[in-house]
Amino acid sequence: MEFPLVVAAFFAFFVVAAAAHHFDTKRRKAAWALVAQNTGLSFRGDLLQGVIDDITLTVRIVSRGTGKSRQDYTILLMNLLGDLPNGLLIQPEGVLDKVAKLIGSQDVQLGLPEIDPRLMVKASNQDEARNWATRANVTRGLTKLVTLRNYTFKLAANQLSFERRGAMDNAAELEALIRDLVAVVTDLSESQAYLDSSVAAGGESDDVNLW
Repeated sequence: MEFPLVVAAFFAFFVVAAAAHHFDTKRRKAAWALVAQNTGLSFRGDLLQGVIDDITLTVRIVSRGTGKSRQDYTILLMNLLGDLPNGLLIQPEGVLDKVAKLIGSQDVQLGLPEIDPRLMVKASNQDEARNWATRANVTRGLTKLVTLRNYTFKLAANQLSFERRGAMDNAAELEALIRDLVAVVTDLSESQAYLDSSVAAGGESDDVNLW
């Protein structure tokens, strides 16, 4: 192939790729604007931000890699109300984690046999972590979390960081994910500090004793 043809082919590929990216971005922004309208979140630039059911959250897109290996990810950050057990870190268990367990790497078992094999857990105080995890609301939140698909997450420092591969551009799917995660974080947030602050503010505590 002669050099001018190579240049023309490269230019055509670049134009097509740029047009596709523009279309994808336009479609995503339209979907995110609809999510903002339905949820009361604000949509500015490439960020969805705001509060749903007292949970502060941010949704954004990050890109990793270069060239053909470049990949977009949808990131959701949600702040818990109240405090997690000291030093608690929970992530999905991966293949390398399974190998690490076989050679003695520390992994706290929360006493939840249905989901313990799917989690890697670290904590400063194992008993405190187990007491927290086996409360009905927290168990429910963790169980919901591990049933979500195509994701990774990190629960630490009173924040849930949830990551899904791809730039989500389906409004109904993104809104459903946001509401699912708000429900998860609400369940995980019911620490004693949060319940105490709610009662002090005049709210009513649950009829069920979670402690």
